[in-house]
Amino acid sequence: MSETGGSLIIKVQPVLTAEGRNYLEVSVADTGPGIPKELQERVFHHSSPPIKTAPALGLAIAKRYCSRT
Repeated sequence: MSETGGSLIIKVQPVLTAEGRNYLEVSVADTGPGIPKELQERVFHHSSPPIKTAPALGLAIAKRYCSRT
């Protein structure tokens, strides 16, 4: 991976469903170089090796949390 970096874009907006329920929609995007192809298959598994200095554990936790809804 290169050290080119990028921008992180986080958007949060309120949403009203047809049933009248309110919730927040969170969107996350970036302009970075992306995850190398060889790591994409296992990036959400907690046993993945660290990518540079950032372990992939955060993505595994985020996936589990988001899957609860």
